[in-house]
Amino acid sequence: MSKLTLWSGLGHHTLYPIPYTLILLLGLASPVLAQEQKLFDSLHARLAYARSDTEKSDILRALSVALEETDTSAASSYAEQSFEYARAARDEGRMAHFDLFMGRRFSQEGRYDSARARLMAVLKRAEIALDTDLLVRAYSQLGWNDMEIGEDREALDYHLRGLRLAEGSHDSVAIGLAYNS
Repeated sequence: MSKLTLWSGLGHHTLYPIPYTLILLLGLASPVLAQEQKLFDSLHARLAYARSDTEKSDILRALSVALEETDTSAASSYAEQSFEYARAARDEGRMAHFDLFMGRRFSQEGRYDSARARLMAVLKRAEIALDTDLLVRAYSQLGWNDMEIGEDREALDYHLRGLRLAEGSHDSVAIGLAYNS
């Protein structure tokens, strides 16, 4: 193992680069983890004072999205709680977010038929809620889902539907999402 020897007035010190690199990386990761913790603390504090079912649903959905890549179990739990509040509020758009979450999860797990069923539910609910953003996201995910199973024509069709919707809404974020697909 390579080493670095430093001389000082107190003698010499041998440094091994790997542990110090690890310490440096942990030191750099610390502010990021602290920011994430502040986000979770903030959302939990908001949840404690939330009054309406829709507000609770939105906060729980934000928690599920924040954890989706790092802690799928906790993310699923928050998403399910969010869905229950959305259902109590009879809010199709908020319920569609849960279906989108589950559709992505199923697709990531290779459960493409289950993903398709959830994503089709998103389309129905998003149409009822008149939510173009959800429609674009669902069509995009359906496109990725079909690409994974080799259904290239259907995948292209879904991506193009999402793009047309995004362009029709003149929503630059939705257009960017559609082009990114």
